[in-house]
Amino acid sequence: MALPRILLVAQWFPEEKNGGIRFPGGTERAAFTFAKAFQQNGYPLQVLAAADSARTHSVDHLPVREFRQKSFFLRDYYSFRETRHAIDSFSPDVVLIVGCGYHFAAGAILAARLSGKKAYYYCALHSRESEKMPLLRLLDETVFSRVLNLCEKIFAPTPETGEALVSEMKIDSARLSLIPAPLHEFPAHPVHERPSERLLFVGRLEPRQKGILTLLDSMAIVHRRMPDTVLFLGGFADRPEILVQLRSRVLELGLQSVVRFEGYLDSVQLEAHLRSCTALVIPSNYESFGYVLVQALSFGVPVIASDIPSFRSLTENGSFALLFRKGDAADLAEKITFLLEDPALLRRLSESGPPRAQDFSVESVFPRLCAEMNLSSPLK
Repeated sequence: MALPRILLVAQWFPEEKNGGIRFPGGTERAAFTFAKAFQQNGYPLQVLAAADSARTHSVDHLPVREFRQKSFFLRDYYSFRETRHAIDSFSPDVVLIVGCGYHFAAGAILAARLSGKKAYYYCALHSRESEKMPLLRLLDETVFSRVLNLCEKIFAPTPETGEALVSEMKIDSARLSLIPAPLHEFPAHPVHERPSERLLFVGRLEPRQKGILTLLDSMAIVHRRMPDTVLFLGGFADRPEILVQLRSRVLELGLQSVVRFEGYLDSVQLEAHLRSCTALVIPSNYESFGYVLVQALSFGVPVIASDIPSFRSLTENGSFALLFRKGDAADLAEKITFLLEDPALLRRLSESGPPRAQDFSVESVFPRLCAEMNLSSPLK
């Protein structure tokens, strides 16, 4: 019997660049990993993704059709229109939407349902209610919640994201399932013997969400206690002025010799940093998941992370990482020095990380996704 045809609609999708695949964030990683799992299991697959320009190409042998989203405020119109076109040309049996904002997903969901197709939505990131404008809250309650409830199932990466979807978007809890974002690659040999006093941050250089200023302030304290400690910042800034702001803060704190801006790290560079750092620091103020945290665990990298709901879930309330009070630079500095001065703790966290990361492997996650979508195919 032929396997169902899958149309995966991604709010964003990675691109091939300089011989590798560029992953700007966790949403792209989740979409790519699910797409590869479907392809490797023999499902006929087409990826449809929003991008800066329209083109048809492939990413690691995945067929990708990109459409230009000309206006941020009309993203549901474009996702609706392009999903309808893709359904007409590809004739899928199932549509899976992967996005970090339901205002993109709603258009694709509506297009699928009006075309008589089953629709599933993987919500990689849910906007915080406190940050929404009043008009968006009204639209959520009167329009978007109804559209989302047209899905067969809605998937959330953590219990906290699921709870937010139920409480804020009035999602029918019976439609909700927890499916973590899968890790698509694991290192062959995690590293447990690590150099001292080399800290790493990986992610977008976005102060409000990622807590970069808290991290820099904590490094000023750490530097006074442990002057040889260095911090590598791996990531890009969405706007040039953000990078200017961060560099200015480094100058104000006198950390020019301590903080090193590495820019975007491709997969080879990231692996090198994960193998050579003492610990990864993740000072985020909010996250729906925490892909880089799981990736660090897989390499045996000890992790220091902010005490937020998603990180508590991933680390089982700090069993696999050190957690500090969100936004508290002094507490973060205490956790950093405590870890760096305790070789036994470093070793314990390093050795406990890889087994925990296996809970988020494709082999663990993809069969759960297939079961929730009523698809039966053994993982190859």
